[in-house]
Amino acid sequence: MTTKAQHITLSDFTLCEVPFEQLKEFSISYPHEETYNGKVHILEDEVSVENLFLDDLMEEDARFFVFRKEVKVANLLAQQETDYGPVVIFQDNVVAKNIWAGGGDIIFEKSVTVEQTFIGVYNHGETTVQEAVKGEIIISDDHYMAIKGTLEGHTYGEIQENEHPAEDLFLSKYYDKWEEQIDTDKIWKAMLKGESIVSKKEIVSPLQKRINKMQASKVKRLDLSYMDNLEEIPAEVWSLSEITSLDVSGNFISSIPDDIAKLSQLKTLKLNNCEFTSFPQSLLKLEALEELEMNENKVSELPEAFVQLKRLKRLDISNCLFKDLPTSLYKLELKKLDLSGNMLSRIERPLPKLTELNIAQCGFTELPTVIAQMVNLSVLNMMKNHLATFPSIISELKKLKELGVDLVLLDEQSVQVLSELAKLQTLRINNQNSPDNKLEVLLGIDNWSKLILVDTIEDMFVGKKILERKNLALLEIKETKLNIKEQRKMLNISI
Repeated sequence: MTTKAQHITLSDFTLCEVPFEQLKEFSISYPHEETYNGKVHILEDEVSVENLFLDDLMEEDARFFVFRKEVKVANLLAQQETDYGPVVIFQDNVVAKNIWAGGGDIIFEKSVTVEQTFIGVYNHGETTVQEAVKGEIIISDDHYMAIKGTLEGHTYGEIQENEHPAEDLFLSKYYDKWEEQIDTDKIWKAMLKGESIVSKKEIVSPLQKRINKMQASKVKRLDLSYMDNLEEIPAEVWSLSEITSLDVSGNFISSIPDDIAKLSQLKTLKLNNCEFTSFPQSLLKLEALEELEMNENKVSELPEAFVQLKRLKRLDISNCLFKDLPTSLYKLELKKLDLSGNMLSRIERPLPKLTELNIAQCGFTELPTVIAQMVNLSVLNMMKNHLATFPSIISELKKLKELGVDLVLLDEQSVQVLSELAKLQTLRINNQNSPDNKLEVLLGIDNWSKLILVDTIEDMFVGKKILERKNLALLEIKETKLNIKEQRKMLNISI
């Protein structure tokens, strides 16, 4: 027998008084004894109706309902009450145009097929689907929704990771991109009318968007950095042989397959802030690689075979776990090397081709003497080490254009050394825990025109003295570039 009616009412059900522990004898499985009142209303027939409003079935003692056979709803199956709605168990397949779940417990023991929207709203209710769910969109809006079978359709909310940005998924009137939330009132009205809330424009995944951007650009740089929950480089990447730069920083990636060798034109690779604990051997096959960034990883060694990367010119392994400079680096002709944030004990040999070296915050008590032999250095950052005095060997670096140093190390002798470096243009100064008047020592160095300070200046007199410097071209304080012209005007400084 099939029940066909405009509405299902309580009179269509059979009341059975069953102790909780005997529910299984009635082929009913329900885990929450505290919400069961000993009375279950059972409908043995198939159901085919226009709408099915579950809240309308409830009365004082009627709060537990079981549908034994298949339920078909032409438009809307809804349990809208958000505070402690009924318990409803569907023991066969459910087919509906739309489903709205609210504050009750709804259990679908078989599959659920929804033409348009399946939504769970508010956190008093629980919705469980034991088998497959298929719909245009499945939404969990602060609602516990457990789908134990396969899921087919777009998703939004806490069900699983959202594949697409919400503004791409929804028609604009159903999603406020400024508040970053859906409008459930408007969605309810749409579902009552049998209207879809999903945008009809082609939905492109975040990955494909980034690939499309790369392919549309003349410069073949693929940026996959900081993608939500990315644990491996997507297989789609390996067919993009034209890539010259790949950035997967800020993801949960801990290994790289040999497929990366297919990127034969790759010159720049960024693996910063990932989950690597060892160097990926697969990278040794990147014969064209010129720049490699692996900062903020738990890597402590580089293999001897690292020398296979013969074209490598720039390496960033800052803030890792290195205690010694890997010996393989001495055999390469690196131009730029960032070792900052590693607790290094020594640098044994010079790297004669090096033009930029960052050894900030490496724990050195003395500057490695071999640095004096790196005569091609134009940039050296030695800030935040444990140096007791300014290293005089800096005077050997005649090509030095930029120096990073702790303010506390600067004295008359160091001023003399720096004044003799004719090419010195930029001073990067760690002025943390130093009095502002100490900055006046910089004014005795004639050649620099760019000043970068790690911390702020509180002493306006000192700040004014710096701004009065005629050749001042750049002033950056605590990562903020100041407009020198405006600052001078404010302080009535005429140059």
